[in-house]
Amino acid sequence: MDVLDDKSIEFKLRHLLTMWESETVEFKEASNEYPTDTIGKYFSALANEANLRGVDYAWLVFGVNNKSKKVVGTDYRTNKKRLQSLKYQMQQGTSTGGTFLHIYEHYEDNNRVLLFQIPPAPLGTPVAWQGIWYARADESLVPLDLHKMDKIRAQYGGYPDWSAEIVPGATLDDLDATALALAKEQFSQHINITSKDKVIEWTDETFLQKLGVMRDDGRLTRAALIILGSASSSYLLSPNPVTISWIVRGEEKLYEHFGLPFLISSSRVYEKIRNGAIRILPMNGLIPVEVKKYDRTSILEAIHNAIAHQDYRMNSRISVEEYSNKLIFMNAGDFFVGNPLDYVLAHRSANSYRNDLLVKFMVNLNMIDTIGSGVQYIYQRQADNYLPLPDYDISSPNQVGLTIYGEPLDANYAAILIDHPELSLGEIVTLDNIQKCIPVTRDEAKPLKEKGLIVGNHPGYRFVQSEQETIELTNGADVKVHSDDYYIDLVIGLVKKNGIATRKQINALLIPKLEAFPTKEKKVRKVGNLLTKMKNNELIENVGSKKAPEWTLKTTTLNSE
Repeated sequence: MDVLDDKSIEFKLRHLLTMWESETVEFKEASNEYPTDTIGKYFSALANEANLRGVDYAWLVFGVNNKSKKVVGTDYRTNKKRLQSLKYQMQQGTSTGGTFLHIYEHYEDNNRVLLFQIPPAPLGTPVAWQGIWYARADESLVPLDLHKMDKIRAQYGGYPDWSAEIVPGATLDDLDATALALAKEQFSQHINITSKDKVIEWTDETFLQKLGVMRDDGRLTRAALIILGSASSSYLLSPNPVTISWIVRGEEKLYEHFGLPFLISSSRVYEKIRNGAIRILPMNGLIPVEVKKYDRTSILEAIHNAIAHQDYRMNSRISVEEYSNKLIFMNAGDFFVGNPLDYVLAHRSANSYRNDLLVKFMVNLNMIDTIGSGVQYIYQRQADNYLPLPDYDISSPNQVGLTIYGEPLDANYAAILIDHPELSLGEIVTLDNIQKCIPVTRDEAKPLKEKGLIVGNHPGYRFVQSEQETIELTNGADVKVHSDDYYIDLVIGLVKKNGIATRKQINALLIPKLEAFPTKEKKVRKVGNLLTKMKNNELIENVGSKKAPEWTLKTTTLNSE
């Protein structure tokens, strides 16, 4: 939608005041201290109500008294940069990565009014804030009831399954013979209802028809070509590039594109990834534990999930970006149902898919699991190897990112996992959040404090320190865990979470971690040097004053994440 000019906004405000509050409009006076969490709840509720009522967008309006219907003005986030940073905070907290379409600033008789334009929840996908779905009941904010939730989720029945569509002109000659033979082999090992020999004896037509990717009249579906198509048949899926791109980021610039068949290409992508071993010392220990940087099954699971859940209607490549210490997998679309952590902690399993036929085909070939345990497996294997847990980025409505780490972020986290194999995955998630400076609740921290693994008070928990602060690579090089890049990542994470960070907040985050600096004065000076470095590298900028700086991320930093 086009941005409204001031005259149009004035008309819109008059209209909203006339219709007053409905399930898709909310008015608040809203002082500068108005809680971001409450805004997020209203975003969820209004987006869901807009979806159910079929309106183009909902509105949250600040600066209007909700009883007198009079414009009274608001001083909420008068700094424009800080106001716009609210968009990013919404992306971080909503289950769909949704945010405001626009934030309009309007003046009525010198009274400042803010109009937040909220898009409806995507078809078939209700919007949650911090894992909870909200709705409106008259003027009240309430949890989204099951009836409304089911009504939204049922909407996806109107969407055709892209992967199940017939490919005009495609024949068996367009499939890769090696991939087809491998598919039969993997199906026979995965399915117990029939013998391996019997599957091998099936004709190609019988095999493909039984798995649903070929119609009885011999026509092939897109799912068949994606998994089994020959390299020369990709034009049949044009304009979709049907490509997985492997890209090395950093000083070394390498890349390679892998096309059809994806059944084979996924393994070829994995073989490109440099997967050396690292050695990690236990807490105050002498004998290192040696592990691979990446677990093969986890990497293939990540690639296969990207293939299965890619929104192919967006005509985008799947990418695997390799950094020195991590891999980032990206596919087009949004996280289809729910929140990634729900699957990790077994709170839910998926019951619908964007590419239903493709998913079923890949399940039959033992490439993925339908109930979400594949995501849980990746997290558990990272924990088993004493490495940071993966991070999902669902902040964009057009892309899902998954980061898998190949080196520890904090030696103390790794040492705790080595010395305490009894920890549950939920407890490890809490430890991982602490090392990444993600807030944890008192209830989440309590069992770890009782075991003596963390110290501090809410919200400033930290690990009990080990004497060992380095990770020794098998090639003899030492990697400093607390390098400048480590601290810079922590600051970026803090600013991304809050939208803005003061020097006091940054000091509170970094100073306890600067054990190598003997005095507080030197620690404070180090923090200042880090901020100067980040400013010079155009990662952050000060939107406050020189005496009371307030740091926010540069647009280039947000775009590069």
